Amino acid sequence: MRTMIDIEEWSEVLLEKLRAHFGEHLVFAGIQGSRARGEARDESDIDFVAVFDALDANTIERYREIVATMERSDLACGFVGSRAALAAWPRHELFQFVNDTKALHGSLLDIVEAPTENEARQAAAIGAAGLYHAACHLCAFDSVQDPDSSYDAAQALFKESLFVMQAHCVAHGLGRPRSRSAMTTVAKSKKWSDEETILELSCNNETLRSHTIDELCDILIQWSERIIIENGERQRVSCMK
Repeated sequence: MRTMIDIEEWSEVLLEKLRAHFGEHLVFAGIQGSRARGEARDESDIDFVAVFDALDANTIERYREIVATMERSDLACGFVGSRAALAAWPRHELFQFVNDTKALHGSLLDIVEAPTENEARQAAAIGAAGLYHAACHLCAFDSVQDPDSSYDAAQALFKESLFVMQAHCVAHGLGRPRSRSAMTTVAKSKKWSDEETILELSCNNETLRSHTIDELCDILIQWSERIIIENGERQRVSCMK
């Protein structure tokens, strides 16, 4: 039986190796996802971020070789890129990227400007649109094929909804709840029953499977439609000012 990875120790070891090899060419390193939020399971991915002053296939090859020396390197994934590419990245995607990344070396705000409230609205609307499309597709087409994989797909969508909720909170001036439990606390305090239901289903497989796929899709479709409309309207009002 494998022991749970100490992500702080793992990240420190990898960072030391990267610094030793790349030196000042490594401009930022960090950790994202469930490992950064303290919600990881034994087999959760290790979402590591590495940003270099310039990037080519040779740099990635050496980075890959260094990561391969790490314990549970099979779990390693994440973002690898250049300073210039990240600085020019679409702003609505940077909202989640910047806020979800725990810095270990350097600062993302030395590379990109801090996301704005308007960009949080964009992130919420675009993220909700992606969920809406995926839930409609699952309900219309995928659900009639493989029930087990359909439930897995539904749960993945429910988990992804956390990122939309976080952006929605920032767009409403509520700050950004970092974890699923923190988001649940906000949902309860604001009496957001839809968000509470979605958060519960995202982490409780037994409860999830007590619903039909159509019921699950409908929960996501109705909620994501509301988020799309609300944030789209707020964004238009903001642009008119």
